[in-house]
Amino acid sequence: QPVPAGIVEDLRRAQSPGGRAQLGCCVIEGLRLHERALRAGCVLRTVVATQAFLESDDLRADALVAALFEAGCKPFVVSRETLAEFTGGRGGGEVVGLLEIPKASSLEDLAATGGVLLAAVDVEDPGNVGALSRTALASGAAGFLTCGVSDPWHPKALRTSMGSLFKIPVLQVPYADELIAELSHAGVRTLAAVSAEGTPLPKVARGEGALCVLMGSEAFGLADGIAGAASECVTIPMSAEADSYSVNAAAGILLYELIGRG
Repeated sequence: QPVPAGIVEDLRRAQSPGGRAQLGCCVIEGLRLHERALRAGCVLRTVVATQAFLESDDLRADALVAALFEAGCKPFVVSRETLAEFTGGRGGGEVVGLLEIPKASSLEDLAATGGVLLAAVDVEDPGNVGALSRTALASGAAGFLTCGVSDPWHPKALRTSMGSLFKIPVLQVPYADELIAELSHAGVRTLAAVSAEGTPLPKVARGEGALCVLMGSEAFGLADGIAGAASECVTIPMSAEADSYSVNAAAGILLYELIGRG
């Protein structure tokens, strides 16, 4: 069916943080993210696709279209040019959706799990934010927290998460100092990842109760004030030829060690 006025405009609005906040929605693209969103029980408010996608003889595309109809979300037809506004010409299926942002978890619920949490603190690159959520889910983390400029619902974060953000509990906190204070108030220990002068990872005790691993930006790491306010700082041993791990690699190592030993 042709797209009504306003649908494409809402998709455009949801490309920005302000638009996402107003609409309570984010934009997803491609076959895989739509499949995983539906499997996770997420609510798709609107879906647009090209005529070619809707009439494709591809079995996965056919199955997705059928699942969308079953979910009460009949796709609207748009041109390839319109769709390219949201896909940038990337492959993966000529389909774009306006997804209701899943309900945020509460810190109390996350703390009550007694598990390990991962926090992205002022991680500017949304690709890294999405990758961190994927690592958190794969490692068995109990939740994923973001604060400051870290935006889990940015289109790039959603792409690199590969659907992980639909499955792992997510909590956004506006400012890093608020995050530290709220975690402390909830009885959650905080472990700040720093490239040097922290407790060597093999010597860090997992301890009892919930623990939140704090990861900073790729370029600058955690601000000194944030690292200093954490319960403990941790450093992963590395070759003398390097000065740091990538943020996602570091998160994977830390979570594997802490959750595996737990």
